[in-house]
Amino acid sequence: MKSTYKLSSKSDMKQYAKDLEQRIKDAAIEEMMSRMYDVTCPTCGTSVKVPVGKSLCPKCGEEIDLQLDIKT
Repeated sequence: MKSTYKLSSKSDMKQYAKDLEQRIKDAAIEEMMSRMYDVTCPTCGTSVKVPVGKSLCPKCGEEIDLQLDIKT
């Protein structure tokens, strides 16, 4: 994000709005990627908390691959 914006300039205000929106989106995506999610194991049906990516079910040992479909 640019360090200073001339707020009376229409083009700087548009750039400020775009930069701010991008920073908010980036922060939201970072938060979503670091959370734990409640999912059901597709093999044994056990409810487990897993992070995004590959994890093993604690009950049956099968891999759970949690991927988020994030549209920006």
